[in-house]
Formats: sequence, structure tokens, C-alpha cells
Amino acid sequence: MPSSLLPHSSFVRRYVLAMSVLILAAIFVTLALREGVRARTAAQPAMQAVIAATAPGALSELGVVGEFSLTDQSGAAFNSAALEGKIYVVDFIFTSCGSVCPVMSEAMSKLHKTYAADPRVAFVSVSVDPATDTPEVLTKYAARYGADTARWHFLTGDDAAIQLLAKDRFKLGHADEPVNHTTRFVLVDGVGKIRGYYFGTEPASVAALQVDIENLLVDSKS
Repeated sequence: MPSSLLPHSSFVRRYVLAMSVLILAAIFVTLALREGVRARTAAQPAMQAVIAATAPGALSELGVVGEFSLTDQSGAAFNSAALEGKIYVVDFIFTSCGSVCPVMSEAMSKLHKTYAADPRVAFVSVSVDPATDTPEVLTKYAARYGADTARWHFLTGDDAAIQLLAKDRFKLGHADEPVNHTTRFVLVDGVGKIRGYYFGTEPASVAALQVDIENLLVDSKS
């Protein structure tokens, strides 16, 4: 072979080697994606089995909230009597939070929209930074998440009263998770009993909350 062709032959070999590596990498990625889809598909029957096994009335009773009063996003007095007979979800957030609170509020917004046509379900977000979260600030925050504030209430008030409400009534906050960092959603039934706690930042936990809301709605008809 003429020596002038040797560099060209070397280039071809390197090109073929590089293409072989790329093809093998593409095959590996494709197989990994297929395996991920299979795993998710396999998990769906298990989730359906959990939902099917959760019968109305099976939820535990974890305490009674009792009456409370704060101030809503319009500046009006809000009394828990407005929630009597309703299934509702509560979280504790603050509007200047840049980490978990937006995720929680987005999850709450999706739930709130899911039950937009059902007056039996309500939502409550209580600020743990009342000095910053005035009614005006809460109104803007509510608008950011498309909230119908007749059904999703944003509350503020005295800091000591809010801390007491969170810890003594809703049983939130402990040494490892102060109230102002809790990611819990609390489910309360139509007679003011706590029926469950969920992680508002975890889609699977929020999905479980929705299942429990549905079960309480069925239970309320029986």
C-alpha cells in the first residue's frame, strides 16, 4: 500500500471506532430507558392495589383540631366554623420561602383545582411568618397559584397563636422539623378530626392524600 494512504487508513480506523462507541452508548441508554418504563409500569398495579384496599372509614382518627380564629387574605376575621362539615387540607407556609413552600403550594393548587366543583372540600394555608405575610401579601400569593379564596383560605395572625395552632391543634413541629420548615399536609374530616399526614413535596404522598379525600367523601355519604 502506498505510504500516502496510511494516514487516511488510520483516520478511517479511528472513525469506525468512535462510531462503534457511540452506537454502543445509544444501545445502553435505550435499554436503560426501557427498563425504567417497565419498572414504572410494574409499580402501577401495586399502587392500584393499595388504593383498592383503602376502604372508607379505614383512616385513623389522630386528634381533634377544635375551634381557631385568624385573619384571612382579605383582612377579615376567619373562624374555623367556616370549615364545619367540610373535608379540608391544611399546610403551613410562608410567602418568602424559596425552597419547599412553592412546591407545596403548587401541589395544593393542583388539589384545589381537582375539587373546584366540589363545595365539600376546602384548603387552608397558614403563614408562619405573619410579620411579612400581611393580607395584601397573601392575596398576591394566592393569585400566583390561581386560588379561589372562597375555597382556599390563606391565613395570618399573631405569631404565638399560629405556633400554638400548629403544634397543639395540628400536632406539627418537633426538634428535627420546626413548624416553619414542615412539609406536611394535614387532612381533616367534616367533623374536625385529623385523619392523616402527608408530605406536600412528594407526589406519591400527595396522591395518597387524594385517595384519602375520595374515601372521606364516600364515607360522608354513607
